[in-house]
This record gives sequence, C-alpha cells and structure tokens, in this order.
Amino acid sequence: MPLLTGGARDAPRRQQTMRNPIVWSRNLLTPEEQALFRRAVFVGRFTLEGAEAVAGGAPDDGHAVLDGVASLLDTGSLWEEDGPGGKARFALLETVREFASERLVTSGDTEAIRDAHAV
Repeated sequence: MPLLTGGARDAPRRQQTMRNPIVWSRNLLTPEEQALFRRAVFVGRFTLEGAEAVAGGAPDDGHAVLDGVASLLDTGSLWEEDGPGGKARFALLETVREFASERLVTSGDTEAIRDAHAV
C-alpha cells in the first residue's frame, strides 16, 4: 500500500491519502462489522455462503453475516453484482482488500481465516 500514502497536505487528514479514507470508513463500522471486513479478504468475487464459511462461527452466525454484508454494502465497503444464475456475488476494491488483509494480519487471525478460505 505504499502508493496510498502520498497526497495533498492541505486536504483534511482523512483525504490526504487513499489510505486515510479507508481507515476513516472502517472506524465507522461496529466491531462485528470490522471483524467481517478483515475476514472478507477474498481475491475476486465471493458469495454469501463463502462469507458465512469464513466469517461465521456459531450456527446462528449466518444471520449476523447476512446483516454484516448488508451493512458493508451500505457503507460502500463491498459491492454486489449478479453472478452465474443470478446469484449475488460480492467483492472488495483491491486497495480496500489490501487494507483488510493488513488488518487481518494485525488481528492474529490470519492462519485460521486462510484455513477457512481454503475449505
């Protein structure tokens, strides 16, 4: 993310680099949404079922993941498109995905989430 750290110094701090608005937006998320955000580090597109497999834990977490994905869509952290058969698929912008990957590493959950992605 080195490309994202330079910008106009007279702009508001959150707008000085591409990274600052990502940090600012992420800080507006609830702790649960932040956890889903950093776990949704799929390369390319993913389905709701994929998000549930990676981010879920307890049997009732599927509903929480659905709510979290809806919230991330509302904040612009994710975008949605129709996949094969009209099934919804989601994606992160690459710069946002890189930031989420950094947050995943600092969280200490990297190995568990990578294992879940591999399944």
